[in-house]
Amino acid sequence: MNNSIVEKLTIYDYGIVLAYLLGLLFIGIISSRKKTEGVDHFLASKSLKWYSIGFNMWATNVGPSMLLAFATVGYTTGIVAVNFDWYAFVFLFMLAVIFAPRYLATKVKTLPEFLGNRYGGQTQTILAWYSLVKMLISWLSLGLFAGGF
Repeated sequence: MNNSIVEKLTIYDYGIVLAYLLGLLFIGIISSRKKTEGVDHFLASKSLKWYSIGFNMWATNVGPSMLLAFATVGYTTGIVAVNFDWYAFVFLFMLAVIFAPRYLATKVKTLPEFLGNRYGGQTQTILAWYSLVKMLISWLSLGLFAGGF
């Protein structure tokens, strides 16, 4: 007996996926008609409040792999094992207060661009490729594997 996931999908499942893709396409078409520059997308033209930026910095650290890892660690060793994450506040605060102003003053949009300006174009290329490969291997593949395990 083959219990494939495709056999279990209903017309409602396909409808939801289709509605999502059409909505995404609609938003993309509407957004592409506006004439914007990169600065308009970076921090929403610098119109965001401090709490919005802070929550976004925190949310950037939260992902499927983190949620799975914390659930596993909490189950196997107890909740005390995830207390190290409280220290993330210290480093995120340092990032926001010490490093972010310097980063924003250079008017760059990405970390590879920042390092490229400081150390040369080859450094920018290496970091961009490293970041891409790291995301594909550690975030996407391991997150999907852990979620399907």
